[in-house]
This record gives sequence, C-alpha cells and structure tokens, in this order.
Amino acid sequence: RDGVCGDNHLFSLSADGKFVLALSDGMGQGSDAQAQSHMTVHLLRRLLSAGFDKETALRLMNSMLLATDEKESFAPADLCFVNLYSGALEFIKIGASQSFVKSGETVETVSCSSLPAGIVCNVEADRDLKYAKEGDFVVLVTDGVTDALSGETGGALSELIRRFAGDSPQALADEILKTAVMQAGGKPKDDMTVIAAKLIAA
Repeated sequence: RDGVCGDNHLFSLSADGKFVLALSDGMGQGSDAQAQSHMTVHLLRRLLSAGFDKETALRLMNSMLLATDEKESFAPADLCFVNLYSGALEFIKIGASQSFVKSGETVETVSCSSLPAGIVCNVEADRDLKYAKEGDFVVLVTDGVTDALSGETGGALSELIRRFAGDSPQALADEILKTAVMQAGGKPKDDMTVIAAKLIAA
C-alpha cells in the first residue's frame, strides 16, 4: 500500500436534470486501485453530462474498462440518481456495497449481488427505487466501512444511521467513518469512504 486512497466519488448533474451521487471502490489498494476508480467516475461524469442515458453510459463505461490495455481494470460502481422534484431515488449498483436511506428513525437498505464493472462483457446492475422527502438522508459507503461494521450484513451500520439525531450530512458521514475506523482498531485494512446527502427544500 502506498498511502493513496483507492476510492473515488462523484457529485454531478445528469443531462436530464437529476442529481447524481456516485462512489467507486478500486479493487485492492494504492495507486492501481485509485486509477481504476478514477477512470470509472471520470467516464460516468463525461458520459452522463454529455447526454447519454444511464443504460448507455454504464454499457460504454464497462466496455472502456474492458478495453484497457495495461492491466485488468475493474471497479465497483455505486450510483444514486436523485429526482429533485419528486424525491425518487434510483439506485444502480454494480458490485457495490449496501446503501442506506434514512427517514426519521426508519432506515431502508439497498443491496447488491452483481459483479464489478470491467469483468464481463455484458454489465449487469442491481437496481432499486426508493422515495425520499425533505429531511431524509442518503448514505453510500465503500466495503472498507461495511467490513468494519458487521461485514456484509450491515446491521451495525444501519443501526448507527438510524440512531443519528443530527441535521448535518457531514456530521453523519464523520460519525460513520469515525466508528468504522475505531472498530478496525484504528488501522483500517481497506480504504473507507462515506457519502452522505440530505434532501432539503429549495
């Protein structure tokens, strides 16, 4: 490991006006992982802002990762498209960790069973549709966080999010990360990244 975080994230607007949260966890750690995840979010940003629909953007991203000559290049892709008018949350997950939607003291989870992008020719994504209202939170994390907090079940992480009583998404992200690092004994075995967003009225 060379001290470089292998995770990358994206906040952007798609051509159809949806706000996009995206997170990619490069496989492994260090510079190689960082390059994989950077390529993933960079391609997504360019394709979505250029007007490609979600399905086409994901297909092209997967093809470009497959076509990389240097080394195997694959990375999970975790996306949430937020409709700023209806509150609809469209999750598209490719080999990604669980995500969470907090509404009051209720927390819904969004899981994934597909392979990361760049492994097979026909990318398969897990999709889920949730609805949020003003004051609700959306949380995306990489597997370094879920592994530290009860592994794949995400039970402890879901409970931590449920019990959060603050108003700031930054405070929620900080609390999740602090707890995950503490549970890892202060020395995480994998990169940890948390994205937390809150829906507010314009």
